[in-house]
Amino acid sequence: GNCGVESLQNFPYLPNLVRLDLCGNNFKGADLVHLISRVPKLEEIYLNNNDITSYEEISPLKEIKELKVITLSDTFLSEEDDYKDQLFSMFPGLENLDFEDREGNPVSLSSDVTEED
Repeated sequence: GNCGVESLQNFPYLPNLVRLDLCGNNFKGADLVHLISRVPKLEEIYLNNNDITSYEEISPLKEIKELKVITLSDTFLSEEDDYKDQLFSMFPGLENLDFEDREGNPVSLSSDVTEED
């Protein structure tokens, strides 16, 4: 996140990537189409604070079947009245949108790191 990324066109093929933080960059929402074949196992994507303006721009992400977490806060799209209903409808497997579940309850992220005694 916050790396000044202006395009996703040359995003590398990362077949085992499960979490991708692209928040606070400079790419257009239409660039998301470039991700679908390059991160097939993606479960979490953080897109907040980017130039994403329409449902059409994020619809290619529906092809990533494992996607469970999306953040789009601080985007033009997140200002739409029906935003949350639309996103949960578009992504049936979505469990967490902007750190809330379908009912609007807060959701914390689980950590892959566990402490051992």
